[in-house]
Amino acid sequence: MKTWITPAVVALVLAAAPVLAQQKPAPKGEKEKQIIITKRVIEPDGTETIETIVKKGPGAEKFDIEAYRRSQGSDSVRIEVRVIETPLPEVREQLDEVLRRLEEVDWKAIGEELGREVEEVGKELERIFDPEEGEVGRVLRDLEGRPRPRTQGYLGVSPLEGDDPKTQGVPIDVLPGTAAERAGLKKGDILLSIDDHPLHNWEELERLMKKTQPGQRIPIRYQRGRKDHILVVPLDSKIVDAPAERRKPRVQVEVNRFREKEACLGVYTSSYLEVGAPNTVRGANITSFTARSAARDAGMKEGDIITAINTKTVKDHDELWDVIAGYKPGDRVTVYYLRNGKPQQVEVSLQPCRDRSTVAPPVRPGEKRPPIVLRNPTDGDIPQISPLPEAVAGHLLVLEGFRAYPNPTTGLVTVEFRTAPKPTTVLLLDLSGRQLFREELNAFSGQYHQQFDLKEFAKGTLLLVVQQGDRLFTERIVLQ
Repeated sequence: MKTWITPAVVALVLAAAPVLAQQKPAPKGEKEKQIIITKRVIEPDGTETIETIVKKGPGAEKFDIEAYRRSQGSDSVRIEVRVIETPLPEVREQLDEVLRRLEEVDWKAIGEELGREVEEVGKELERIFDPEEGEVGRVLRDLEGRPRPRTQGYLGVSPLEGDDPKTQGVPIDVLPGTAAERAGLKKGDILLSIDDHPLHNWEELERLMKKTQPGQRIPIRYQRGRKDHILVVPLDSKIVDAPAERRKPRVQVEVNRFREKEACLGVYTSSYLEVGAPNTVRGANITSFTARSAARDAGMKEGDIITAINTKTVKDHDELWDVIAGYKPGDRVTVYYLRNGKPQQVEVSLQPCRDRSTVAPPVRPGEKRPPIVLRNPTDGDIPQISPLPEAVAGHLLVLEGFRAYPNPTTGLVTVEFRTAPKPTTVLLLDLSGRQLFREELNAFSGQYHQQFDLKEFAKGTLLLVVQQGDRLFTERIVLQ
């Protein structure tokens, strides 16, 4: 940057030098005099006219200011006079010194240095955009190899009980925020046909929907009460599945296996589940320490915000979990964190985990899973939410057909609901705010069904949280 700035400054000085050099030199010790006269005339109608007169050189030396005031001044005329005396010889001497120094500049060396820097910039750009080794090339190859998920049209309805497959028509419920609701369909309506194809059962409806495309406008005939109606519905989009990677994935994930790790920092970190306010802190905020804590032994304190582990950035608890999961007990890592807004760093020797909390891997739409066995956490890196999430007016998440049964329970509990097909998070917390289970459904189909095994837990109460954006649904599950 310095090489670019120096020629620019020099060019400006050289451009100004000829102009100043043309000024006629004044005798040494004298000053050039300028007189600036501002004449304000107020007309009878109230308008004001301003006239500016500048006198310099011999005219300024001979100008009689007081005589001018007496001859031009009146009640409607105001005259302001400023006299400026410029020490021109001193400016001339300074300019001569600048020109002398410019003559001593090695312009050839500056040009060669600039040429080398331009050449280095060109090489760096070639490296970045290299199709095989450059960063841009790698990104383009990743995008090219990344499969595109298959999608279909989505209406946003679910079946109601009482469907008779021998008669035409399928009774439906309507999910909020979907194409069906926007089109005016209501719970209890009976779909008679879609795109002129008669419907007799729910399976026929699903089979026909698989042939539709997102955004497609399809005619629907339905019955409400004793009247038939016809409307055209623009369909939403639904991700059906994601095709297999065209190349071997970096990490092989087994179905129904939950994430495990061996090494821990020994911290509880605050949750970013905030109602009505987006999270503005990038990092994992330490709320407390486990009984055996490597972080506390290294001098870290509650309220410290972890921002990176070695070279890996940490934006929230999940990223902290993922980064630490790549290490073994005894590994030494550098923890970067903020304390009272000031950057800090410390080297920590990781300790073995005693954390038995559960974090569910992503689930594909329609995938069936066995009951999830939850463990009572004893020690390790798990998030702690304080205060507990609470659904409030204006931020309530509506779940259709929600059931958590049996409740109270002695061990097994089944959770099911329907809602809009948006990214959804399901949490189970104890009343101290510790996270026992977390599941992120980024390609959520709108229907959830899962059984949890809570036999290890003593009598008490757990909090179930379902979140979409800033909207929450909460339900307490009683253990007997």
